[in-house]
Amino acid sequence: MAASVPQQVIAFLRNNEPAAFCDDCIQKKVGLKNRRQVAPVTLTLSLFPNEFHRAEGDCSGCSSHVAKLVIKVAQVSLPVQAG
Repeated sequence: MAASVPQQVIAFLRNNEPAAFCDDCIQKKVGLKNRRQVAPVTLTLSLFPNEFHRAEGDCSGCSSHVAKLVIKVAQVSLPVQAG
C-alpha cells in the first residue's frame, strides 16, 4: 500500500531536516501531481508548532532569495534538568 500524501510530506520533511521547503518544492520532490495536494497538508502541520514550523523564509529546494512561505521540522530544545 502506498503512503498517503500527509505521510509522504512528513517523511520528506523529517528526512531533510533542518531544511525548510515551500509547497512547490515539496510537491516536486515528493512526486505529487500538483501543489494543491501539498497546501492542505502543510497548513494542517503548521497547527502543531512543537513538531513543524511554517513561516516566511528561504526555501532550501528552489534556493529562492525571495521570502516564501516554507515549512520545516521544528527544532525543539528540551529543558535542562538540574541535578
